[in-house]
Amino acid sequence: SLFIFEKKVAEKLHKPKRREMVAELLRRDLDNMGKVRHNKVIKMLHPVEECNSSIAFASEPIRASLTNLMGNYDKLPLAVQMDLKVHYNKLRL
Repeated sequence: SLFIFEKKVAEKLHKPKRREMVAELLRRDLDNMGKVRHNKVIKMLHPVEECNSSIAFASEPIRASLTNLMGNYDKLPLAVQMDLKVHYNKLRL
C-alpha cells in the first residue's frame, strides 16, 4: 500500500510554520515506524521519500481500515466485503 501526505493540507491549520511542524512530526513518526518489528504493526517496505510537496512511503498490502474490519463496509464492492468478512471471521477464531 502506498501512503502519501500532501504538505499543502497542513497549510489549512492557520498557524505560521505549521506545514513544516506537521511534516517534521510525520518524518519522526515514520522513522520510528520503520524501526518497529511486530506482527501487529504494518511493515514499511519502501522507505520514506520526500519532495517539496509531499511525503510518501510504501507498506505491506493493507486489506482494509479498522472501521471496515469492525463491520462498516460502506462504499466497498461486494467482493471486497465478502473477503473482509471471511478474514474477520478467521481473526475471531
